[in-house]
Amino acid sequence: MVGATTRMALTTSAALTVAMTAMADIAVKDGEKIAFLGDSITQAGARPNGYVRLAIRGLESAGVKASAIPAGISGHKSNQMLARLERDVLSKKPNWMTLSCGVNDVWHGKRGVNLADYKTNITKIVDRCQEAGVKVVLLTSTMIGEDENNANN
Repeated sequence: MVGATTRMALTTSAALTVAMTAMADIAVKDGEKIAFLGDSITQAGARPNGYVRLAIRGLESAGVKASAIPAGISGHKSNQMLARLERDVLSKKPNWMTLSCGVNDVWHGKRGVNLADYKTNITKIVDRCQEAGVKVVLLTSTMIGEDENNANN
């Protein structure tokens, strides 16, 4: 079940996409491919009303026809995303990639990824994408639960 915070994040993402396309030159061009790398939030984003589809629809409403490469897998952490980057993203030759990562790195306690390794993993993901000519957009990590004062947030 999607919590209020997640719904708000997805709604905000979609609204910002639409607003930004109306206010500025659009960086994404016709025919370009956008990979969406992430965890369950990104995986759910590939659903008809998820943020992946809303972003593509927002671009379409501004006259840009781009295609999505959904690459979200529930529960994945930064180390797992790094391990599958070539297979799920780079091999598909995207022009752009969004990265939504971090909540599972801290959510899983001792099975999670410590901050130093998280930074290294994210840096490697970005570096490999840029070396392949992919433009990267880093998305803000989502909160865990509804308590914004929780130590995990």
